[in-house]
Amino acid sequence: MKLRTARRLSLLLYFLLIITALAAVTLRRPALSWLMLVLLVAVSLLNGACLTRRCDGWKAQLDAVTAAAGRDDWDTAQQEMAALRGSWQQRQGYLHIILQHEEINEADTLLHQCALYAAQQDAGQLSDAAVQLALQLDRLMEMEQLSIKNVL
Repeated sequence: MKLRTARRLSLLLYFLLIITALAAVTLRRPALSWLMLVLLVAVSLLNGACLTRRCDGWKAQLDAVTAAAGRDDWDTAQQEMAALRGSWQQRQGYLHIILQHEEINEADTLLHQCALYAAQQDAGQLSDAAVQLALQLDRLMEMEQLSIKNVL
């Protein structure tokens, strides 16, 4: 399933969840409350899976950047970095809806540092910033996982 389709499905499920919640409160039917709970869990799982897939893709692109830099192929590294930044920018609206802004801003700052080091052709600094960015992307994925830690 493409991410755009998954996002539309998530938004539709959120809308259905709101309607179900209103119906459950208005009609006071326990079955609707259970349906609301099931829909909430389904939307959470779908959202976590979509974000995990997107972050894994960004990390793969980042690996391509660092691999090209390791071979001193700076043109390829800069092209890969431009593709990564473009992909990141396309998803900003969605990310700002589902994640904390501080976490997104941290990843954005690290992404800009990586781009700067790639433009300066500084392999050491690029490698360090890429490791930090990969850790931040892991943190973003973890934030949306359905787990006891995140529920509590």
